[in-house]
Amino acid sequence: MSGTHEPPSIDVSGSLEVGESESLLFDAVLYPHRSLPPHGFAILMILVASVSFAAGVSFLLMGAWPVMGFFGLDVLLIYVAFRMNYRAGRTRETVRMSRAELLIQRHLPSGKMLSWSFQPLVVSALLAARGDGRSARRS
Repeated sequence: MSGTHEPPSIDVSGSLEVGESESLLFDAVLYPHRSLPPHGFAILMILVASVSFAAGVSFLLMGAWPVMGFFGLDVLLIYVAFRMNYRAGRTRETVRMSRAELLIQRHLPSGKMLSWSFQPLVVSALLAARGDGRSARRS
């Protein structure tokens, strides 16, 4: 996990053919928000591992030695869950609209791309700002 939060450069290519007389009305690349940066994840894992190790040692000293393995297992499960979440965070969506087509492409971390194409005249979408500075989407 690198320390930078810059999105990767993206080569957007799809089925949307834009002629000289037809320009893009909307072109955006959407990334999922991740509130915990990689540095914060490292600190969190150190804290979780430290607390689990201390609790495991206390159980070991009381004679309940099998419990220590479960404390190691919970650290491993938390680590795997966060790694899966970070991998899912590499998903991006490209939204491109011209007068003739609305194209939505989802690029998965596995390299697979899902694509949906609509006629913009029959699709209705509203993006409105909320009071907390975030956006709300309605279709």
